[in-house]
Amino acid sequence: MANQFFSFIFCLIVMHQIEAARNTILISTSRGPIRGNVVYGAKGKFSYEFLGIPYAQPPINKLRFKPPVPYSEEWMNPFEATTSPALCPQRSKPFSSSSGLSTQNEDCLYLSIYTPEINTSTLLPVLIWLGDVYNDYTHPSWRSSRRLVQEEEIIVITVSYRRGIFGFLPTIGKIDGTGDDELVYNLALLDQQMALNWIFHTIRDFGGNTEKITLGGYDHGSAMTMLHLLSPNSRGLFQQCLLQSGTPLNENGFHYIEEDRMLDMVLRMANSTGRSAVNDSITETMNEILVQFQNMTMRSLLKMEDQLVKENPSWQFLPVIDGRSIPDKADKMIQQGRFYKANIMIGLSQDSHLALAVTNHSNKSKHESDDSDDFTQHLSRYIDPSSPFKPLIAHAYGRYTDKHGKAPMQTSITYLNTDRNILLPAVFCANHFANFGLSTYFYILDHLVDSSLGDDTSPNSDIPFEMVYLFGNPVNYFKRVPVLNQYSPTLLHQSIKYWSEFIRSGKPNNEIAHWPRYEDSKQPILVISGINSSIHHGYRMKFVHLWNQLLPQISDQLEQLVEPKKEAAPDLVPASQETDEAEQEAASENGHYSYWTRILLIFMVYIIWNMISTGVDIRNANPEKRPYRRLRSKHQF
Repeated sequence: MANQFFSFIFCLIVMHQIEAARNTILISTSRGPIRGNVVYGAKGKFSYEFLGIPYAQPPINKLRFKPPVPYSEEWMNPFEATTSPALCPQRSKPFSSSSGLSTQNEDCLYLSIYTPEINTSTLLPVLIWLGDVYNDYTHPSWRSSRRLVQEEEIIVITVSYRRGIFGFLPTIGKIDGTGDDELVYNLALLDQQMALNWIFHTIRDFGGNTEKITLGGYDHGSAMTMLHLLSPNSRGLFQQCLLQSGTPLNENGFHYIEEDRMLDMVLRMANSTGRSAVNDSITETMNEILVQFQNMTMRSLLKMEDQLVKENPSWQFLPVIDGRSIPDKADKMIQQGRFYKANIMIGLSQDSHLALAVTNHSNKSKHESDDSDDFTQHLSRYIDPSSPFKPLIAHAYGRYTDKHGKAPMQTSITYLNTDRNILLPAVFCANHFANFGLSTYFYILDHLVDSSLGDDTSPNSDIPFEMVYLFGNPVNYFKRVPVLNQYSPTLLHQSIKYWSEFIRSGKPNNEIAHWPRYEDSKQPILVISGINSSIHHGYRMKFVHLWNQLLPQISDQLEQLVEPKKEAAPDLVPASQETDEAEQEAASENGHYSYWTRILLIFMVYIIWNMISTGVDIRNANPEKRPYRRLRSKHQF
């Protein structure tokens, strides 16, 4: 009886080992053996996933707030890449009631590789994906890339990197490991560059082609991708860029900041914890701050960062122009052609700011309002209430059409924010990329959701519609997302084909439709609608002209004709009280127009806008030479 029992146990062990062997794959690499998972798909297809491969030493203990150190250890025994790594620490997502700290860990510098059947004699194209700052869309638990991998035979690599205070806090170190200690910025960018180097020198072991590497991202990840185009240290590590709904030029979102502003913010954080007086040397001061922050827990640091942003939303840890990893202002570098010459696919979803539109309304009845006065009132959430241009903007965006559906106000706010924050800088970048000879393709995913997003108490602020269509997730993957509409399967098929062909060849043309290269003069943009995708020339260009030309030009002319009446209030602010840069600028520049000046201005702009709406072209003769107009002007349009 005992022998039968032990035989039964032995059989179970053998069966378990056989099943484990069936569900895992062991390969040899230049760094040693590595074991991954086998992922079975439809129609007998399968792929492999290698999760949580370290590309740098864990940035913990003495390496916290330090530049990344390469992971140089070679594996004698198989490295188990079968479980998902932890998320990098990040402060609470906007509109989120959960911090997600239980899934976060500072030991997070890992990458995950998803590949079809490995054949080193037939190398495959590679997509490296950078996640968002708040939502880590690189994490394996978030999505599956099976369709790209199994059906399109593209290797997908996701990279985790430090974020927020952990990724952008200035630190002290030696540049390139030599010389004296000095300030080092942009740890997140340095993390990514180390991962890119690891991939470039290792991906061939996984069947990847180092001559067909595409770097891409969505939203903040897209902005980070564009920074790699500008950074000298990233050149040669990829050949193509896929930029989805994000650039570093959106000052209302993820962008870059000046060095002085970052240092001022760090001092404010340190002073809020009761730190002693500042030393004369900025290096000594930062050393003191780093020692203080080294002794704080991850939770305490995230809480402190979160509190800082709540007090002033402009105080965020963002990339810094340091003269090295980011040599200069992004818009200046793009205008001058100081970027890596890669193939470009750039675009956005017309739904890019859908969640923001929903979140900033208080109830569903307001979403469905079609009252223009109500719309004008809600503009104060997005436009400076004192701006003389507010009536014009309300007139431009408050004229509803059939396309606005059941929630016209929600749709109008979505259009406004998307045009201003994403479309305008994307067009600026595409114009200059094309003018400097880059093979550039521009798309619009025009797929506005038919229904509202549901209960406002739990807004879907983290819905990346473009990500759904790129990676081939089923539409109902997001539990809170309504069924989009009957065209979703067609749109899913179209978008994956376009993006896959671009990753393979640098040209997205396929059997669906011809997609011409973008050029500034004609501005051909592929509008992917799911019904009948087609080329549009100058998509929503009158709204781009509104933000980029009309409002700034009228404002500049008015400044020359009318002297604003300054508000002098020296007694309101004690002389000893510190004022930040934004407050000083507001105090020195912002004036108040007289009543009749406002009336005249509104009338002038109204007439010109109607000229544009009816087809009159008031653009300059050489639009490519126009400077990029900053989205946050002194009049806060």
